[in-house]
Amino acid sequence: MVWDGSAHAGYSTAKPLLPVKAPQAALDVAAQEGAPGSVLHSYRAMLAFRRAQPALRSGKTELQETHEPVLAFRRTHGAESLTCVFNLGSSSVTPPAPAGSPIGPVLAAKTGKGALKLDPNAARLLRA
Repeated sequence: MVWDGSAHAGYSTAKPLLPVKAPQAALDVAAQEGAPGSVLHSYRAMLAFRRAQPALRSGKTELQETHEPVLAFRRTHGAESLTCVFNLGSSSVTPPAPAGSPIGPVLAAKTGKGALKLDPNAARLLRA
């Protein structure tokens, strides 16, 4: 994500090492400021959620057994335990749903009746 749509992406007055492509320039921070549903708004919401969860900030990580392209792990801090499930692939997957109540921002994921549907690059967090 670039800072602004200027020739140097708002980082400097010098020529950047890598070129700024048109799709990147269209998603600049200045254009997304205050826009609900923007990438910037989503990043800020996810970071605020993470800061509010002790298990995500400083918990111990335990990887869960899954099949590619799913990545799952549990973060535990004191009595708090969160399970994080990610689809790192380019097509939808339906892994078994871990126990717990869905929490946090929903990133293209649906839960129901023992199943979890994750669209490409989706994630779901559950409180155990």
